[in-house]
Amino acid sequence: MKTFTTVAAAFALTAGLAFAAPQGGGERGHMGKKGHMGAGDHAGHMGDHGKMMGRMAEKLDLSEGQKIQMQQLHETFRTQHAPFRESMQATMTQLREARQSGDTVRAQQLAAELEGQRAQMQTQRKAMHEQMLTILTPDQKAKLEAMKAEKKNRKGERKQRGAHQGGAHQH
Repeated sequence: MKTFTTVAAAFALTAGLAFAAPQGGGERGHMGKKGHMGAGDHAGHMGDHGKMMGRMAEKLDLSEGQKIQMQQLHETFRTQHAPFRESMQATMTQLREARQSGDTVRAQQLAAELEGQRAQMQTQRKAMHEQMLTILTPDQKAKLEAMKAEKKNRKGERKQRGAHQGGAHQH
C-alpha cells in the first residue's frame, strides 16, 4: 500500500507540474469540453489538481529547469502510455456494459483483466516515480518525504474522526 501511495503521489506531482510549468494552455489541462474527459485523459479534475501540484512544486522549490524536466517526463509518460490507457478505458466500458446487461461471467473476466491492467499501470507509474526522483535534489527529496508523511498523518486523523463519529451513531 505504501508503494501505491508513493507512486500515486509521484504521478500526481508530475501530472500537476505539467500544468504548473508555462505552456500556453488553459487551466483545464487535458480536459476537452467542460466536464468531459477524453479516453486519453487520466483524471477528471486536473484544473484544481494542477493548481495544487503547482503549489507542491513551490513547496519543493523546484527550479524552472526542474519544472521543465518534470513536464517533459510527464508528457513522455503520457504519450508512451496513451494506447495502454485507452485499452484500460475500453476494458472499463466493457465491464460496465457487462454488469448492466447482467452478464456476470463476462463481468468477472473483465474485472480480472482490469485488475491486471491496473497492476501494469502501477508498475509503469513506479518507473516514472523513480525517474522523477532523479530530477530532485536530496533536500527536495527530503521535503517530498516530509510532505507525504504529513499527508498520511492527516489522512489517519480524518479516518479516526470518521470512526469516532460513526461509532457515536451506533449507540
